Amino acid sequence: MQELSKFCDIYCHDNHKQWAELLPHIEKWINNTAAIGAGYTPPELMYGVKRPNVFDNIMPKVQGLEQEEDIAAKLEAAYAEMKQKAAARER
Repeated sequence: MQELSKFCDIYCHDNHKQWAELLPHIEKWINNTAAIGAGYTPPELMYGVKRPNVFDNIMPKVQGLEQEEDIAAKLEAAYAEMKQKAAARER
């Protein structure tokens, strides 16, 4: 909820009636941002969908560069990353 409040303050400060227009975009930004702790977006870990990339629309595709991880590998990597960060906080 704090993030929603921050985004609304930032983007709707000139016209407070804009929040209803911008809320779907703000929700999309939050849901498609990789979490610092896990390193993946929520849809990547929950549904195994590919992370959206803004550059896909403007840059040509290069064959052979993309290597897609499966959802189990993503979950393991996210767990390891969060465990490592928790251990660092305890020290």
